[in-house]
Amino acid sequence: MSESNSLMDSSHTLPHVPLDSAEAYQESIPELVKHTNARILSIADSIEITGENPWSVVEDNHRNHAMFMSNVFFIGEYKLLARTLPWVYKVYTARGFSRNYFPEVVRSFIEGVSLVIPPDKSGEILAIYNWMLMNHDKVLNLSCEVSEKELPGGPEWLHRKTAFLKALLRGDSRECLRISSESVKSPGDIEEFYVQVIQPAMYEVGALWENNEISVAQEHLASAIVTRTISSLNVLASADHIKGKRAVVTASTSEFHEIGAWMVSDHFEYLGWQVRYLGANTPISDLMDLLEDFKPSILALSVTMPFNLVHARELIDTVKGNNTTRSINVLVGGRVFNENPELWETIGADGYAADVSAIDSVIGGWDEQRL
Repeated sequence: MSESNSLMDSSHTLPHVPLDSAEAYQESIPELVKHTNARILSIADSIEITGENPWSVVEDNHRNHAMFMSNVFFIGEYKLLARTLPWVYKVYTARGFSRNYFPEVVRSFIEGVSLVIPPDKSGEILAIYNWMLMNHDKVLNLSCEVSEKELPGGPEWLHRKTAFLKALLRGDSRECLRISSESVKSPGDIEEFYVQVIQPAMYEVGALWENNEISVAQEHLASAIVTRTISSLNVLASADHIKGKRAVVTASTSEFHEIGAWMVSDHFEYLGWQVRYLGANTPISDLMDLLEDFKPSILALSVTMPFNLVHARELIDTVKGNNTTRSINVLVGGRVFNENPELWETIGADGYAADVSAIDSVIGGWDEQRL
């Protein structure tokens, strides 16, 4: 059995975390992070294990870890944990963190949970952390195997994607715009350009960042150029005729990755839907006001980071629990679902699309009366 299958199989034995325990952990996050910060800082070789990264980065790591684990406890999906850990190890070690950093962080959280969460609410949580500690070497080995999957495309599209990626990494927005205008001659070309060029190019940018081969500034520059490129195609995406169907497209609360959501918005506009695109980090209360007023038949929700899944589920629960909005169909997408396809049902969505080319087949399976 491969180490990946072994890790996944062993994750199935992990205990369910009761709701009150998950809530206790969430409420204790500030204390847990503070405790871990202090413990890591007190270690004699703390600079060695943190790779001389700025202390603010270390603190962010601990905070993000706690947020992610909170999502795991609330959702109860341990495949997500088993799949995410090797990626986390890969990203951190690429930035100089020692392999010894990870077990120290886990031990710190074990100690913190034991100190601040009552014993009757901490047992299952501690069992999961101990599982992480026990599987440290296995996760470390798997982190060396993590790689990005290339999306399928013919030689011509592969050439365009390669040229587009090179231009992105040079910061050459003019060349990216030239490639897009050369590739997209009609509205019908936009979707394939998104799937064959922009999406795989941005996945590769993400992989380069994960491997510490490009800086945060370069990754942000690439995202800005892609945003500008999509904006230049937006006029073409608009249909000549507007149908009565309505959609709202947004990224989840606390989610700042919005390129995927923008491409979905363009797809619905090309189909002639009336679309309200809200971009990144939309507060639930404000979104609910818009849904009640605009009355769409579809809410398309994009989630990239695993620690935003609870926000997505909270939004879906709010939509489904409101008499005015409960009939809205929630379609989800984004990297976290692409890597964990079972999650869309777990958080209560009505459907999931891996990219814009999959949207029509998903909503085509829904009763027309729902749209």
